[in-house]
Amino acid sequence: RNNGSNGRLTKVSKNGGNVTDLSTDLHNAQNHLAIAGNFLYFGDGKGGGGGVIKKVGINGGTTIIVEGNGLLNLNTAIAVDNGLVYFKNDYDKVLRVSVSGGDVTELGSGEPSGLAIGDSWIYWTEYSNGNVMRMPKNGGPGINLAKNSYGAGDLVLDGNYLYWIENNNPGKVRRVSTTGGDEKTYSNQANSLGIEVDGQYVYYAVSVYINKGKIIRTPK
Repeated sequence: RNNGSNGRLTKVSKNGGNVTDLSTDLHNAQNHLAIAGNFLYFGDGKGGGGGVIKKVGINGGTTIIVEGNGLLNLNTAIAVDNGLVYFKNDYDKVLRVSVSGGDVTELGSGEPSGLAIGDSWIYWTEYSNGNVMRMPKNGGPGINLAKNSYGAGDLVLDGNYLYWIENNNPGKVRRVSTTGGDEKTYSNQANSLGIEVDGQYVYYAVSVYINKGKIIRTPK
């Protein structure tokens, strides 16, 4: 990521080895990536200002602009589901567009710092407001699932639960039901980005200022 024009998106084998560039000359590439099919989707800046949604093949190739109309200095979480890309703009509107581009649909208001898509709902965290929210996939008013989560960041959906990181010095790993209530705190050490789950564990990153930046797992 770079505010100039030499940012890049790269990949490396899980076993290590050579690092391969997938997309270069990025202006302000965002920390959030979404993978769907044979493509990676991400937000980026553009020369002269403003933001765009891009995609590039998982093996590289031409970087394609999916959406670039009316986006200001883009800073967005991103998610892809069933051929649609979900993101927000600088007017705090939750939007979606086809992975092939085209008309953008406004779904409602929100300030997503992390996004997850379920069968019928969109879920997101709001860093500045400290909320965990949901909204019907076809749009509507946002519904609050959890409040007072200062610095709510990265988010992952797992069945009937949402797991997220709270960047509140030193941070927390928290969980809430997808219908609200049943909150649980797993850890009091976490970074603002980097969380995943599997059948048994919650995995998350810890800041380099805490515990020397380790990756940790905790039983669900």
